[in-house]
Amino acid sequence: MKTTVWAASNRLLERWIIVILPLVLFAGFQAAGYLEPYVEAVPYLFMYLTFVSSINVSKEQFTELRSKPWALLVLLLLVHGITPWLSYSALSVLYGHQQDLMLGALLAMVLPIGVTSIVWVTMSRGSTGIAIGMVALDTLLSPLLLPLTLWLMLGTFVSVDAAGLIWGVVKLVGLPCLAGMTAGVWLRRGNRQTVRQCLALSSKLTLYVIVLLNAAAMASALSDVAGEVLRLIVTVGGLMVMGYLLCWAAMRAMKLGRGAEIALTYTGGVRNYTAGIVIAQLYFTPHAAIPVMIAMLLQHPAALIVHLLFSRSKRSELSSAPSSSTTA
Repeated sequence: MKTTVWAASNRLLERWIIVILPLVLFAGFQAAGYLEPYVEAVPYLFMYLTFVSSINVSKEQFTELRSKPWALLVLLLLVHGITPWLSYSALSVLYGHQQDLMLGALLAMVLPIGVTSIVWVTMSRGSTGIAIGMVALDTLLSPLLLPLTLWLMLGTFVSVDAAGLIWGVVKLVGLPCLAGMTAGVWLRRGNRQTVRQCLALSSKLTLYVIVLLNAAAMASALSDVAGEVLRLIVTVGGLMVMGYLLCWAAMRAMKLGRGAEIALTYTGGVRNYTAGIVIAQLYFTPHAAIPVMIAMLLQHPAALIVHLLFSRSKRSELSSAPSSSTTA
């Protein structure tokens, strides 16, 4: 199939995201005064991004998930139970007197699974069907799970408007996801490859615009906590590594096979940080969005390290196979 300019541009933006994202952030901080009037558009841009990201989801992709119900339940428990509670325990010690930063770091750990996980699962030769199904299911559950988790952990310390947060997640994530899945049915009925490629490219551009505007919105708040940035990077990075390790260890112990193990490790480790920044700015404070932005910056380097580890383990398995057969 001939590669179109839309597909080539999309792959370019995807391949160099680890370089482009910091540059976009820097531009947002530098042009904050000019960009601030446009920050109000971020929720609508995010709704569009969620809509486009959901187009490739179909009910058939839940089939493989249904064949592994215990793995599904264990992953949901890890993502929305064990990892958040362990994170909360650590953050209570480290940021007990800085509630906004504590809330932001905890929010980064309780967000729904990120669509970006599908990209990394595909690159690592994992089960894409399991990844897509898991992302869609968790996104649909997020209007209940995200507010409930925050309320249970922080309800007595931080004012959490559970009802407003539920509606916000429904509006920002749930409804666009359902609309995208519906539009996907229409796109799959005909040869509309060009439309799909244009939408994919537009989603990448939308992501960069969201990051640009969010950086502008947080510029002044970031200057207030400049002395905490390094500690936040270490803390948030450590919590992300913990999430990956817990999911990988659980999936390896269940002996699901390499494809499912890769898919469920990534879906347990990658979160929807774009949603987190929007939610933090709408329902909390600009300071609460800073740890989520740091998590967004760290997510691709962390995922790349996991990809390299999976690739190395695959090479080790292949190199040991001949020697095993020879010994036998």
